[in-house]
Amino acid sequence: MSNQTTESLRVLSAKSAKAALPWWLLTIVTLGASLMLAGAAIAMLQPLLLATRHDEINEAVRVYAGYFAARNLGIGMLLLAALSVRARAMLRSLLVLTAVIQVFDAIIDCVEGRWAVLPGVIILGVAFFCAAGGIYKYSAPEKPSAVISANSR
Repeated sequence: MSNQTTESLRVLSAKSAKAALPWWLLTIVTLGASLMLAGAAIAMLQPLLLATRHDEINEAVRVYAGYFAARNLGIGMLLLAALSVRARAMLRSLLVLTAVIQVFDAIIDCVEGRWAVLPGVIILGVAFFCAAGGIYKYSAPEKPSAVISANSR
């Protein structure tokens, strides 16, 4: 490869990395991260809102609510941080992780009979999987053959 072709590939790669993400992808990441952060705040401040009115909130429940809050705070903040710096590979990995967590949450909801929250959990999981796929599509590098043939003219 010539130096000009190598330089063209590097410039093209840098341009595609800086390209804007589509609005729907930004919406899914922002909304999903906001929901995770809201869930963390609820778990820390009012864990009773995560249970039925007949459930007792004791110290053990507060401990597990703290773990839930820590998980959601960490993931929500990292999603927003990766989005803000356009770290596409990291964002894609976080989206897949979050979607897998939603799948496991949905399974647990089914086992424990929490049918009211199940549709929201499933929709959020599917949205995160779609966003991860979208990032892959929008961050795929250009084919070198297209750059080489364009430079050889």
